[in-house]
Parts: sequence; C-alpha cells; structure tokens
Amino acid sequence: MYSRMTSKTVHYFRLLIAGIGIFFVYSVQAQGSNLHVVADSVSDIGALRTEFGNHKKIPATFEAPILQALSFFPELKNIRIDFILRKGYAPLSARPTFGGIFRSAKKRKYKVFISSSINGEWDKFTLKNMAFVPSVGILGHELSHVKNFAKMSGLGLVGLGINHMSKKYMNRFEFLTDSLCISQGMGEYLLASAIYARTIFNAPDPEQLDVKGEKGNYSERYMSPATIRRYMEDVKK
Repeated sequence: MYSRMTSKTVHYFRLLIAGIGIFFVYSVQAQGSNLHVVADSVSDIGALRTEFGNHKKIPATFEAPILQALSFFPELKNIRIDFILRKGYAPLSARPTFGGIFRSAKKRKYKVFISSSINGEWDKFTLKNMAFVPSVGILGHELSHVKNFAKMSGLGLVGLGINHMSKKYMNRFEFLTDSLCISQGMGEYLLASAIYARTIFNAPDPEQLDVKGEKGNYSERYMSPATIRRYMEDVKK
C-alpha cells in the first residue's frame, strides 16, 4: 500500500503522523506532573541544572539523579537545599538546618545527607551502588520530606523531632511521605527503589506481585511495591 502512494501523499501522511505525535505530547504535558516519563538517564543535564539547580549545592557525582528528582518538585525551586556526602549513618536523610528552624519557610535551608559508604549490607542501598531509576526514587522520598518541612512552623518541626521517638508515629510519617512522593508523579521511581531494596535483602518476592497493597497500612513504614502500585492507580484516576 505504502509503495503505491505518490510522493506528495507520502509527504502529507508524514505531516499527519507528526501532528498526531505533537498533539499527544502536549496533551500529556497538560495533564500535569503525575504523568512524568520515567527515564533511565538525563538527556539534557544543562537544562535541568538551569531550571532546578538554583539555590542548591549538589555533588557532581550524583548530579544527574538529584536534578531528575528535583524536576518533580517545582515548588522547591527557590528553596535552599545542600546535598551533602558523608560516611555512615542512613543511606539518605533530610532535615532543616538547626539555625533555620524558627525562620520562615522561605528563609530556611535544608540538608539532604547522602552516605558515601555504610558498614554491612546497607552499603548496597547507597546511591553509589544503585542504578539511576531507583536512586531517583529514594531521592524523591527525601525531597518529599523537604516539601513537608517547608510547610511546617518552627514549633511543628520541633514536635516532629520529638515524635521521632515514637515508632507508631514514624511508621505513619514515612508511609505518608511515600504517598506524597507518588502524588508528585514519582511512583515508578519509588517503585523501583522499593523493589531494589527488597531484592538486595533477599525478600522472597521483591515485587510482591501476589500481595494486595493496602491503603493506610502504616505498619509498613515504607510502602511495599504492592502498596505503591495501589496508590499509583489512584493518582492515574
């Protein structure tokens, strides 16, 4: 059929296909950040740096996944965040600087600590040992913390620090942070990090394909892959 087309017909046919493609791209963009395309690399790091790198201190080693994660949080563009490498402790953690707790949210600075190495099996869950997609997922979780912190008063942040002593409170807090990460459009990235974590710790079914995800199951603390999928379904609606 295609061989029988005249060159003029072929030309118009190609224009039609191109037009459909352009329409599709714009229609997806119009539906908001929840439809971000999951990429396994950064195609234009310069553009991301220009748009999302202001007021940020980013180690060159992890610039690509950090900028990719920041691209899902346009509300953090003008928030000062230092990404700091350090040894030991948790793979990643986020907090406001102590001196800025009682400042207004716009004047605070936040720190995201990235462990360069950890003793034992947790070293496998450091960014240096992760592929791009799961590393963006775990960074997205920490940036969800920052977004939460930026909405809280100084007293609220102090209360949060005190409540870290409560296992029940922290289970709910971390679970809801995963929920926020998904609502920002990062479900696929978070899912990749959850599967990766369960794989390196030899979970019987890392993807939990036979488990029915539960909404509000705060005992999970960090959402299981099945629960992440359940919440992603709601975001798509």
